[in-house]
Amino acid sequence: MGMREKIIDRAKALLADGTVVGVWGWKRGEMPGDRVPAFFETAEELDDDFVYDCFCAANVSRYLNGRKAADGRVLALLKQCDT
Repeated sequence: MGMREKIIDRAKALLADGTVVGVWGWKRGEMPGDRVPAFFETAEELDDDFVYDCFCAANVSRYLNGRKAADGRVLALLKQCDT
């Protein structure tokens, strides 16, 4: 099992038990090698659109300010250099 699959499995578990209401990660952009930040709210979205590879450069923590505390907890996938 690769890292992408491990991340998806854990994120799905957290969504399913209500620990988080969504996941900030990356999806494919319009150009090859382009990865853009994306917010995933369902397991299906993670399966279909989530990517994790060497092109995931954007720091998704900067998008956390757009989520209100009332929305619930959000999982943000951060690279080591972003933590």
